[in-house]
Amino acid sequence: MHPGLRFIPMLALGLSLRAQEAPELDPGVAPTRELFPLQLVPLTYQPLSPKPLGTGRWQVALHSARGNVFEFSDAIKNGPPRDLQGRIQLTRAYWTQHAGDYTQLPFAFWFDEEILRTTLEVRTGLGARTDAFLQWAWVSHTGGALDSTIERFHAGLGFRQWGRDLVARNQLVVAMMSQGQVTFFSDDPIKRKPQDPVLGLVHQLFSGSQGGLSLTASVKPPLTRTYNVYQSGWDTQVGLSGWWDFARGHQLTFGGAYTHRAAGSPAYGQIGYRDELAGHLGLRWRTKKVLQPYLQLQVLSGFARRIEGATFHRPSFTHDLGLHWFWSPRTFATFRYVNNISHNENTADMAFAVGVTTRF
Repeated sequence: MHPGLRFIPMLALGLSLRAQEAPELDPGVAPTRELFPLQLVPLTYQPLSPKPLGTGRWQVALHSARGNVFEFSDAIKNGPPRDLQGRIQLTRAYWTQHAGDYTQLPFAFWFDEEILRTTLEVRTGLGARTDAFLQWAWVSHTGGALDSTIERFHAGLGFRQWGRDLVARNQLVVAMMSQGQVTFFSDDPIKRKPQDPVLGLVHQLFSGSQGGLSLTASVKPPLTRTYNVYQSGWDTQVGLSGWWDFARGHQLTFGGAYTHRAAGSPAYGQIGYRDELAGHLGLRWRTKKVLQPYLQLQVLSGFARRIEGATFHRPSFTHDLGLHWFWSPRTFATFRYVNNISHNENTADMAFAVGVTTRF
């Protein structure tokens, strides 16, 4: 054996023994995260597990979520896209021609795309009560392939979402207008673009046999631009996260945070981003060790100031319904379905997500 490789069996044995000594892994909260395109720019609330790992412990998670976005200004419903020959492609030429229909509005928008966001989270125990974490994501913007599935789902439930049957399926169109002029347009796919990292701490304030509460804090440095135009400032967030084992096999998780959003690029400022208040409430069933379902609700305050022609100032409300599948006491997979409940044209319509988490 090469001298440089002799340490590998010893390292594997050490990690195995350490894993056996570690306490059983608690999945904690679901990593619910808004996928609306303009919410990908700033720091946005994402629940954090309140339970510390323990000194020297590590946890690594990889999550991938695909969200379908079909949102637009209410005013566009008064002058909908029409084509007697069938569904139309909303090209730059189309919006240049029709932007004049909205000269009375200081702002109008159309988002039709799919977002694939993959996040690596590494968390380590700095002490018995304090963890540090790093989140780093990559995002792709494409036309996707979920439009026909969503149309069939809506038809099966007996209702339709206005506009989906008027435009071409699986297209990528992002358009924004002001006073009858197109101010931004993109139909170019973006593949695996790195996002700003998020650095943070989780510090346990107190814990008991049935519950506990932790302080959370994070910061996002402005290193990237979304659509090569929108860049946030140095966003910071502080909040609380807790759990309560209120009955045998049942766990309640909860939390909330305040996010301060600093000034960013000129285009970012025109959207009118503002500070955010957010929270979550989750219920997990632990009656089975291998399969543990959960339901988590999340609410976010409006992410931007009130602008005529948009509803970004309204709160959003989503549910995250999922299942944790334990492969071992230290590793589990998560399957999630996230859906927009509020329908305020400021959230992704729906998302599917998978993830794997392991601890050592």
